[in-house]
Amino acid sequence: MVLDVATGEGSKKFRSRITKIYISGFVITEPLYMGKPLELEPGWRAEGSVIKKDAVYTFSSIVLYTETVNAKRFLVLSWPEEWGRIQRRSDVRLEVRIPIELWSEEEISGRKFMRLIEGQTRDLSAGGVKIETKQKFKKEQLSIALFLPAEKINLPARVLRSGTFVSIESRTRRTTLLNWTSLKFLAIPEEDKQKILRFIFQKQQELRFKGLI
Repeated sequence: MVLDVATGEGSKKFRSRITKIYISGFVITEPLYMGKPLELEPGWRAEGSVIKKDAVYTFSSIVLYTETVNAKRFLVLSWPEEWGRIQRRSDVRLEVRIPIELWSEEEISGRKFMRLIEGQTRDLSAGGVKIETKQKFKKEQLSIALFLPAEKINLPARVLRSGTFVSIESRTRRTTLLNWTSLKFLAIPEEDKQKILRFIFQKQQELRFKGLI
């Protein structure tokens, strides 16, 4: 859960999690801002969002009071008068860089073998991905491995479009010719789709938290 609280020193954003739910409100873990406990006054308004499987739920609440249990501090918020719901769509695309591996079936002199190509994503959705690689490949259908922070997802994919671009190293200004390829995932299991969606929305929340989107 991400909270945006209007404090006496301006708006402050932090991450937390719900520990208890009551009829009149709910309890969250002690808020930390820049790694330090954030003192919140009763009556301050908190705008929050909670990521669920099918959607992101937004709400507006009021700080009621803080409480301490077993030397741990918690914050009690009023129950929101209204919840908002943002549908988590599978075509939401995010510019993000994560490592990938491609496995392409090749043939030389009548002998078939699996060729490994490494690269990284340029953008990602639950339906497909745009990648960049140093090597070219001709196969129209292949297998891709996405290395998410906590796990690896293997999916069959089909090439939609491809091309080249020039990458410029910021420090040395050295140029490199790279290949980009747009891929569509084929027969993606619902479990893997939800993992990708969850990763995308968590990344979006992190970027909003840092004020980058």
